[in-house]
Amino acid sequence: MPKVSVIIPVYNVEEYLNQCLNSVIRQTLQDIEIICVDDGSTDHSLEILKSYERSDPRIKVITVNHKSAGVARNIGLEHATGQFVHFLDSDDWIEADLYEQSYQAAKNHQADVCMFHYNEFDNVTGATNMVKLFGSSRVSQGKEVTNLEEATSFFLYNAVVPWNKLYKKDFLIENKIYFDDLVCANDRAFYFRVIKKAKRIFLLNQAFVNYRINNKNSLVGETRLKNFSCHFEASNHILALFKDESMDIQKQVVDVCMRDLFHFYHRAHGEQKRNIAKQMQIFFSTLAIDELMKSLSNSPWFLEYQTIRAMDGIQVSNEEIQRIKHILPLPSSIYRNPFALFSQKVRSGIRCYKEYGMRYTWRRLKKHLHIG
Repeated sequence: MPKVSVIIPVYNVEEYLNQCLNSVIRQTLQDIEIICVDDGSTDHSLEILKSYERSDPRIKVITVNHKSAGVARNIGLEHATGQFVHFLDSDDWIEADLYEQSYQAAKNHQADVCMFHYNEFDNVTGATNMVKLFGSSRVSQGKEVTNLEEATSFFLYNAVVPWNKLYKKDFLIENKIYFDDLVCANDRAFYFRVIKKAKRIFLLNQAFVNYRINNKNSLVGETRLKNFSCHFEASNHILALFKDESMDIQKQVVDVCMRDLFHFYHRAHGEQKRNIAKQMQIFFSTLAIDELMKSLSNSPWFLEYQTIRAMDGIQVSNEEIQRIKHILPLPSSIYRNPFALFSQKVRSGIRCYKEYGMRYTWRRLKKHLHIG
């Protein structure tokens, strides 16, 4: 049984695949298996994989019809025989001692999961920046091993990506933790399933994965915006996971989901953004979280949430519109400064016009001025 199974979903990454695979086969820990799942690539990715498979007996190539990285990872997990598993994206690469360091840490501390930092590599400028997900103080204070119960906010607001963690394979299988079959956002609910079930999560205070940003082929781009409904499905799964938890935890989970939705919503423009806003309005209308929303009125996304809920589209009663409008109080500094209030209204009007068009903006203006 190998110590680590490396699972790599592959789809049209011929430009970066050699760098990824070379960083894996040259690991200081050699007792690993490398499972590459080609998700129906149409470039030369499969040829590259087959070449590596012929030269290294640790590499196994599986081919599937194109679905998603989530499905490819699940297939890789089904074939994994290692004690621990790591999910690596095929356009990224890793430091030479990742598996030696994380495997030893997980074994020594009997961890279900080992979490570590990562580096962002800018594909345009070539700059590298270390992303620290937890401070050295947390580790130095004896908090290397923890879990969701002990550090709720820390884990709920942490990076959901699967590739900055090493997982005990039996932990995933026994708890039936898999990725969602979604074009994008298929790793979000996976992360929350992991932290909800894990009893021991080890925090390794080093960066090992080099994550490529500003990659034109990444799902963070146009593909994600064209399949925005995936975020709604992922959010539903996450909210369902915590529906029986305390109100405080549920509130944080809603906040996390909303931050994710609006983060990617802000990357859209023009007609595409208006179409996504309509989808968001319908999604919001299905959520039975009105009481929770009252306690989230100071969240940075709340004003936009109000605006989208009140948009033309699905039928929303006047009572509902008025109720939502008055949940969010104006900051006391604005009450004291009428000019600040006027400036805020002008900026809001301009933003509303850019995002939702003249017709909707005029209707909102008439309502505020109490014009027929």
